[in-house]
Amino acid sequence: MGAKPSKPYPPLDGREFEDRAGIPQTYREWLELKKKNDQNRYGFGPHLWCIHNKLYDLRGFLASHPGGEQWLKLTQGTECTAGDNCKDLSLSVVPFFFWKKKKGAFETHHLDIKKVSAILEKYYVGESLKVESEFDWDNSNKKNFFVSLREEVLEHLQKKYPKNEWKYPRLRMHVLSACAFALWSYSFWLLIRKPSLKTSTFAGLCLHPFLGVGHNFFHQADFKSRLANKKWPVLSSISETWWRYLFDFTGFSWRDWRISHVLSHHVFINLDSDYEVSALEPLIRFMANQ
Repeated sequence: MGAKPSKPYPPLDGREFEDRAGIPQTYREWLELKKKNDQNRYGFGPHLWCIHNKLYDLRGFLASHPGGEQWLKLTQGTECTAGDNCKDLSLSVVPFFFWKKKKGAFETHHLDIKKVSAILEKYYVGESLKVESEFDWDNSNKKNFFVSLREEVLEHLQKKYPKNEWKYPRLRMHVLSACAFALWSYSFWLLIRKPSLKTSTFAGLCLHPFLGVGHNFFHQADFKSRLANKKWPVLSSISETWWRYLFDFTGFSWRDWRISHVLSHHVFINLDSDYEVSALEPLIRFMANQ
């Protein structure tokens, strides 16, 4: 048997939520509570990363991470496999078949798992407390549906795009993003020249596509473009890096949503540990223990 789990996170135990007691109030509180729970349960320090009950010190890999430094900084001090931790995070009342299917950032965000695992070994520093997993994480098990599907997807993409074009946004995405920005700029210019209900409504409607553009790019790597180091290296790297900032024009923050949406919602979809669900309490009762 593995180590005895700490109190389930978030600390929701069937209480009423009128006073929002026990529910993370902000996305950063959600992340800090997750880190605290993971470190207590797996027995490791805040400077390490825990994956498959193994500990890694990736601080020397931050600048080399293909996805950018921020993804590693956000997950530092957490159990990055996440699927192993999902039952406790989602309370024992969540049906087994529901939470069992959830995967973590490490397993789902890396298709070439063999390459990534080889890199990880260079930064291995020890073992965490043994916590039993309900999910078969053996990547050599070809009967595992998730493992076999991931390998087939990678093989298909490598054959269809031999130059790894599948790793980067297509040119049409950049063009559409530029068109959205140009249209909003025009609408804002009209609003300044002729302030009115019509021009303000038009500018507001033209701002809406920024949610989609920013949403698309804040999921992705910080610096990655197939045009980089080729014809327009500076322009391509700027466009790839800055498109996600369009999200901030709407009043939201792409940095905040990387936590609340990517790390919370996408890993624990509609479960109690999904911040985008718990944040609705008590206005909308969606928690599993309601």
